[in-house]
Amino acid sequence: MVKAWYINDEELVTDERAKRSERHLNPPQYLSLDDLRHRTGVKYEQVSVDNYETEDSLQEICTHKGYSYSDVLDIHPQRLENYSQKLEAFYTEHMHPDEEVRLVLKGSAYFDLRDIIK
Repeated sequence: MVKAWYINDEELVTDERAKRSERHLNPPQYLSLDDLRHRTGVKYEQVSVDNYETEDSLQEICTHKGYSYSDVLDIHPQRLENYSQKLEAFYTEHMHPDEEVRLVLKGSAYFDLRDIIK
């Protein structure tokens, strides 16, 4: 399930548990996936995580957008070298100048995106 919402970014977050929280506004303010695309340029596509390596949908997206690079990141303390430093980098604001695909195979993730249209 995909949900999009505005976060409460007025408070400085230093606690590890708080960094991983959803940090909703009070009351929560959700966006539809259409609003997410309109405001940020992010397009959501659903791909089967069970068959993503053998079915064509992910490859079609990459081919259509001209993506040629991919990698797999297993975010687990015992399998990711420099785990703590990697997590800190994830929670430090940074920009991705190029478009990219993010496919979450297990667990969950959230991405802090900025509106480009106000």
